[in-house]
Amino acid sequence: MNDAWIQLGADYGSFLFGREGSAFDGFTGYTWIGPVGGWWSDTATLQASFTGDLGNGVTATVSIEDSNYRGGEADAVDFVGALKVAQGWGSFQLAGAAHNKADDDGFGYAIGATAVVNLDMVKEGTEFTFQAQYANEAGTYIGVSTDDAASEDVKGYNLSAGIETALTEKVSAQLDLAYLDIEQISTDTDVVDYSVNASVVYSPVAGLGLALAAGWADTEVDGDDQDDEIKVGARVQYTF
Repeated sequence: MNDAWIQLGADYGSFLFGREGSAFDGFTGYTWIGPVGGWWSDTATLQASFTGDLGNGVTATVSIEDSNYRGGEADAVDFVGALKVAQGWGSFQLAGAAHNKADDDGFGYAIGATAVVNLDMVKEGTEFTFQAQYANEAGTYIGVSTDDAASEDVKGYNLSAGIETALTEKVSAQLDLAYLDIEQISTDTDVVDYSVNASVVYSPVAGLGLALAAGWADTEVDGDDQDDEIKVGARVQYTF
């Protein structure tokens, strides 16, 4: 089960207990399938969090999250916080995290900012997002996989952007761009990664989506170009 939680609400905010997307996470891509993936924080963690409603579309979240889901210390927690404002024009979020590293090796940290702009005034059904995240010894907060043993041995940043628009009443298109620039601290190795994902979705009836997607990614290690990656995919989804 990917996500399972209990949420208790009140006039002043809500509590959440269980496994759900991290309070740090913001933009995770518009593209259906995302054939070559992207570079951003996108991790469901076991957590206990509180989101307070400050009024006028402003919310603040504080969360304690299982460090092990981020490749960190077992039976320990990461401390995460986020401040978000949502209005008719879109939304803006600032987030921060203190990561409890494995082997009782202290803390790393990460910060991130996400801006979402509603472009209905240009074309109805259009939205644009830009995001920047930085991490020091907390690589999963910028998209470095926990499967990588060196995820805590990096510092660097990612930049990502995406746009989604309605082409017709039944056809939509999505495009995501992502950039990662990190340094492996112990070996002083520099890694740069680019990725582009795009999709077109046909929705003949409400709840049904038929998608075609394609993606390209390229990696450079210490300035040396590695093999390019090109993937395509298809997806059929019905939401009840």
